Amino acid sequence: MPDLRLRTTIAAAAVAASLVAPAALAESASDPDDVPGRLDLKRLTLGGGDQLVTVRVVTWEKVRASDLRSAGTGNRLFVYFDYREDGAWDLRARIVELSEGKLYALLAGSGSAYEPLRVRRSGTSLTFAFPADVVGGDIETLQAWAKSAYRGSGCPVVCVDRAPDAGVVTT
Repeated sequence: MPDLRLRTTIAAAAVAASLVAPAALAESASDPDDVPGRLDLKRLTLGGGDQLVTVRVVTWEKVRASDLRSAGTGNRLFVYFDYREDGAWDLRARIVELSEGKLYALLAGSGSAYEPLRVRRSGTSLTFAFPADVVGGDIETLQAWAKSAYRGSGCPVVCVDRAPDAGVVTT
């Protein structure tokens, strides 16, 4: 479990995420409208500034919180972070509905799990932020990619998407 100071910092970052303007976001990668279902990824944006990492996932269709219930749907939306630049993820955020209608990013990796971060929804955008010290403080080399799995309308089995389709987004 992270110490109390880190928990407080992460909670403050969640509040800050709701105040982040799109202009503060740095690098994006787009993904084509290539998978049926509401978790078809359109764009992943990764930014850093003032020691805060900001992540925005945009889908082609509006995502309902119930699409990402923690149990029962089989639907998943992850953002993976590589801060060691070795091509493997070091930290991941799973976006999930933890309470009625509210989405959170659950950060875990390298043997640590952090307090849930509130995800702000606006249209087809899902945005959250966390302190850069969670990824070692060096946001200049941070790499990320998103992956989704959706079972529902238009996806009788499971529709999987990745943004970007190949490669990563860097800050």
